[in-house]
Amino acid sequence: MWAYLIHRIRTQLNPVTRDYATFDEDMAALRFLLSDYRRGYEYTECCEMLRRVFFIGIIPLVSQNDETKCFIGMLFASISIFIYNETAPFKVPFNNIIAKIAQYVVLLTYGFTA
Repeated sequence: MWAYLIHRIRTQLNPVTRDYATFDEDMAALRFLLSDYRRGYEYTECCEMLRRVFFIGIIPLVSQNDETKCFIGMLFASISIFIYNETAPFKVPFNNIIAKIAQYVVLLTYGFTA
């Protein structure tokens, strides 16, 4: 749903194509969601929600073997670390550091439960 709402206002997100007359009205509902992200990374929150659903809802159902679940969790946590390290989607550098630390915490959580 958020992806649809972001897609609907995509022209307002770009300063070149922005209609300043309706900018505040169009952005009011999604300002909380998009205000922390750099331009071009508006869909990061949607991807983050899917990542959370995967870690919480999909991995526990993948296998009955705990080691397999831990391996899959560590694999995807490592991919998340790489993506956050390469993209740095937040405007404030400290937020990018916190996001990377959170990814390492997920990796360690799966690593120590094996």
